[in-house]
Amino acid sequence: MIRIAAAVTAAALMVTSVLAQSLPPPLTLADRDRLTQFDTNRMAAVADAMTATDKRDTAVLTAMLEGKPIPVVRGSLTGAWTCRTAKLGGSDTLKLVVYQTFKCVIRRESGALVLQKTTGSQRTKGVLYPAPDKPDRLIFAGAGTVNDEPPLSYGKIERQDEVGYLFQISPRRLRLELPRPQFESDFNIIELTR
Repeated sequence: MIRIAAAVTAAALMVTSVLAQSLPPPLTLADRDRLTQFDTNRMAAVADAMTATDKRDTAVLTAMLEGKPIPVVRGSLTGAWTCRTAKLGGSDTLKLVVYQTFKCVIRRESGALVLQKTTGSQRTKGVLYPAPDKPDRLIFAGAGTVNDEPPLSYGKIERQDEVGYLFQISPRRLRLELPRPQFESDFNIIELTR
């Protein structure tokens, strides 16, 4: 009887652990607002960025925005990715900056699906969670760091927290979209390809 009770308790703990990894952490009020206002912020940031004077950057942004999200296939996301960041807004004079490509990776860590930008001066790392009733996206909850600072978990230093959505455009193309990120801009789009 004791063995059965212990087995049931162990199974319950395992289910609780798996469930906890599939739910986002408690988000701050500011971060909940960022996700609530996601569509409005995105529309305004994209419209403003498209008025930038550097037509090469606006052409890259246009290409990044092409394609409609499809239902996310979580099992297909892990592995190495090439990623490119576009920073939209944040300054009256600098409406859009598109950076060169860097390295990103999506991997399993302790049962959670984790996305990390591993190179470049501004990096991010966060856990990907299912978005309730939205099969075309995952919630990203992570933190931004600079240069070789150690990666942070969401909630460790609030001013560095980042939230957003990961969209799958095709089996070989993803977009991580971060409203009101912590560094410089009004909206970041990180395109991942392989």
